[in-house]
Amino acid sequence: MAKPQRCRSRRNQQPITTGSRSSRWLQSSSYCQFYPSFLEQGRAYLVMEYIDGQDLASIATQKLPVDTALKYIRQIGSALQEIHSKGLVNRDVKPANIMLRAGKPEVVLIDFGLAGIQDDTITMNQTTREQGFAAPELYDPNEKAQPYSDVYSLGATLYKLVSGQSPPSAEERAKKGKDKLPSLPQGIDNQICRAIARAMEPVWEKRLQTVDEFLSLLGLSIAEKSISNPTDQGAIAETRRQTRIGIYTLYVTAISIFVGILLALFGQELKSFFMSPFSPPGQEQKSK
Repeated sequence: MAKPQRCRSRRNQQPITTGSRSSRWLQSSSYCQFYPSFLEQGRAYLVMEYIDGQDLASIATQKLPVDTALKYIRQIGSALQEIHSKGLVNRDVKPANIMLRAGKPEVVLIDFGLAGIQDDTITMNQTTREQGFAAPELYDPNEKAQPYSDVYSLGATLYKLVSGQSPPSAEERAKKGKDKLPSLPQGIDNQICRAIARAMEPVWEKRLQTVDEFLSLLGLSIAEKSISNPTDQGAIAETRRQTRIGIYTLYVTAISIFVGILLALFGQELKSFFMSPFSPPGQEQKSK
């Protein structure tokens, strides 16, 4: 629910309504589903799917196992690729906006408050700036958001998950003149460190431009999510076998029904035909 003072102008209503509409266009299970938003007595209400679980900001107070972090990043990357393919940019990817479903290794991106059309301009709020997950161009009202803006945030999220520390904000890095990120903990693969550094490049022209580029540099692929494991393959084979058995059974049943109908209609005639004695050729003439 948004406060009345935020709903008085059409500009302030835009992120709320855009976020709600954007979610309804998406099919990925890694996005929280929104329902139609509405205004009531000067307040804007967002109705969304309830996600039972815990956000990654609460979980990642200490570093996560690298394999676990990469699994989460691949899922969110898949969701971002879908929203980018529809000409949208999320603008607010960060651990606090990612929920881990209770009892499942599945993460869900829950916040569409800043989602909007690519090339649109929506500046970031103070909370997001302090946490260091927003790309530099999102601070500038003259800059346009693009998929590479979400790539920066996805890289910053991975930085947080594998280190347990929030990355410095883009503003802080610019003020100190330090484009280089603080070193990640020992034991993190150099390829992962390079991928994060390239995703969080302050100058967007030098940054990885798409989520797919980032995942590829990490040695991941969005397509991996749809690849069945051996257990899935066995289940598919069993399903096909059961289908073939079902078709065969249906075929035999149909024939049985057809034969039953024939017997019911022409039983006596058929019985007489098959039970009548066989006369050898010429026997009938001899009898005469």
